Amino acid sequence: MSKNIDSILEFGEGVFFKKSQTSSAKWLELELTIISENFYGRKVWDKIFVDGDTPGKSGMPKAKEIGLKTLRRILDSAFNLNSNDNSDVAKSKRQISGIGDLISKEICFKVGVAESNGYSPKNKIKWILTPDDKEYVVGSSYSDYAAPFKRQVFISRIGVYDQYKNLVGLATLSKPILKNDTDDISFKLKMDI
Repeated sequence: MSKNIDSILEFGEGVFFKKSQTSSAKWLELELTIISENFYGRKVWDKIFVDGDTPGKSGMPKAKEIGLKTLRRILDSAFNLNSNDNSDVAKSKRQISGIGDLISKEICFKVGVAESNGYSPKNKIKWILTPDDKEYVVGSSYSDYAAPFKRQVFISRIGVYDQYKNLVGLATLSKPILKNDTDDISFKLKMDI
């Protein structure tokens, strides 16, 4: 369970973070839209944790240490900066007034797949690429790419709800079914009681 929190002062103003109701964990939820040709328009969601219960080597929470390193890589990727570039120009590019400054920035990253208990696998950020990495791509040569994008999902489970929107049954398909936004699909379920 989580709730929105208004802001974390050191990360700037704005409702960007969520907080756990059972621990001190706080995180930034990311939604990234792919702009390269083959997967244009697809989304990747991930989180950057900026607080937690486990102490790190520096004395600050381990989640914050990792989160700050990730944010640094995001800035280096967005501004085409090598990680060891400590010039005044690089330092000034890394100085942002808050998380809101990252909105609409282009970054380069590797996509991984996260397995989760009871849920379908999902894409996640495996690694933020910077100019230090061989696979890094400078900017986007596809920023005006306009291939038709068809949103699609795979249906693997069907929830059955009562009139009060309470889940009363769950049907699992033996093989997921591809559904495009333009498709209307009806299912006939047999209750085994």
